[in-house]
Amino acid sequence: MWEEIKDAPKDGTKVRLCYMEDGVPMDSAGPFMWFDDENNWPIQMQLGIWLTPDKSFAWSVENPDGAPTHFQHYN
Repeated sequence: MWEEIKDAPKDGTKVRLCYMEDGVPMDSAGPFMWFDDENNWPIQMQLGIWLTPDKSFAWSVENPDGAPTHFQHYN
């Protein structure tokens, strides 16, 4: 079950993220974790971003092509 991104844990918990449009997941991937002290310049200038645990891939909260809107707990 997908939950709104505003309720996603930001304490190091691994989650699956998705961009949802009209109630349908358009893109999803995981695991991701929230990192308060990272960004994805030049896409996202502000600190705080979803990264894979090894920090090799970012999903920016300011992504013009679809920022994550929902999450699931990652098992």
